[in-house]
Amino acid sequence: MIFCASSIKLTPNTTMTKAPELTKTKFDVRRIIGKIEGKHPGPCIIFFGSIHGNETSGYLALKRFFDPAVTRNISNKLRGTIIGITGNIKALNEGKRFIEKDLNRIWTHENLARISKHPELFDGNEYAEMRDLYAEINNILTGGATNYYFIDLHTTSGSTLPFVIINDSLQNRALARFFPTPVVLGIEEYLEGTIMDYINDLGFPAIAMESGQHDDMESEDIHFASVWVALVAAGCLKEEEVRGYKAHCDRIRFAAVAEKRNFYEVVYREPVNANQEFVMNNGYSNFHRVAKGETLAHKNKKEIIAEYSGRIFMPLYQSQGSEGFFIIRKINKIWLRLSRFLRKNKLEYVFTVLPGIQIKPEERNVLIVNKKIAAFFSTDLLHLFGYRKVRINGSKVEYVKREIPQYTQPYYLKTEANKQQ
Repeated sequence: MIFCASSIKLTPNTTMTKAPELTKTKFDVRRIIGKIEGKHPGPCIIFFGSIHGNETSGYLALKRFFDPAVTRNISNKLRGTIIGITGNIKALNEGKRFIEKDLNRIWTHENLARISKHPELFDGNEYAEMRDLYAEINNILTGGATNYYFIDLHTTSGSTLPFVIINDSLQNRALARFFPTPVVLGIEEYLEGTIMDYINDLGFPAIAMESGQHDDMESEDIHFASVWVALVAAGCLKEEEVRGYKAHCDRIRFAAVAEKRNFYEVVYREPVNANQEFVMNNGYSNFHRVAKGETLAHKNKKEIIAEYSGRIFMPLYQSQGSEGFFIIRKINKIWLRLSRFLRKNKLEYVFTVLPGIQIKPEERNVLIVNKKIAAFFSTDLLHLFGYRKVRINGSKVEYVKREIPQYTQPYYLKTEANKQQ
């Protein structure tokens, strides 16, 4: 595995250059930003820009990348296909995170099961955007590529260095390791309905690349550099085939130098409902250390206290959003190695020798546990084996992991198909 190699000595620069008022500009937006097909067979890599409409840098970086002046000589050496897709078109043009619903929270099992059979029943802007994206993704997956990789480009409302977010699977970790940034995993325990969830449920690697703050001009540059790094990570291009590859790596590393390549785990989420007034205390940037008992924010004028010591993650400094902040903790490298060993060798089957525990026949990535036994299960132990999502099904608890075969039809789509027969 090849990773970004350092070629220059870097020192951090915390000065942020403000971007112009991009969100007040009406873009000439199309769903497909660009598509390049190589002359050699290979993987298909798909980039999403502006799933949230107020996060313009991903869209702008992809527009820049697909400029013929930038990529005119790429197809001769390219293996596979590169596709750039716009997320929330109307919200992007209006400079809003979303119009009615968060597009990155509605990819739930229930919505996907319905939209696969009755797309005409979905009303409203975000459901229309989801319907188009769903059709586009399905169309791409019929292309016969050797593999598929998905990169979701985002920025944050608060000050931050670049970082990668993943659902905790080995293939997501392998992709994330190419980026010289911190990696945050385990967010699937706290968020439901992201587009990454859907892609991972299909068995494909999908990560979110957060390049910086919304209005920082450097965010677009880091997203642009990240596109080139992702192409090497996916095997579409070799390092030596990318002009200035080390410079792209160094640009990302320079911005993320304070946290290096540490892995973090989400341990807490502060939810925010639409009818609640949430005000984050000033002065918190991403990865800022916090102590248990520290006052972090106010919700409906009531103090919100840190439940854990750790690092604050994605503090909310905008009017729209369903998470006030997260708290994350650094993961020991020994834990990462051990979890990789256990998963690669499929040692989760040791659980099935215990009474009241079995692998779900129709979903081999799900462990079914009797509720009485589940009370004695260690969360840390389950995390080692990759089981992070929890579903309650009558008297049983279902623990779900992301290590599933590619091209797998998710169980909730199979269930809906069976209902139609």
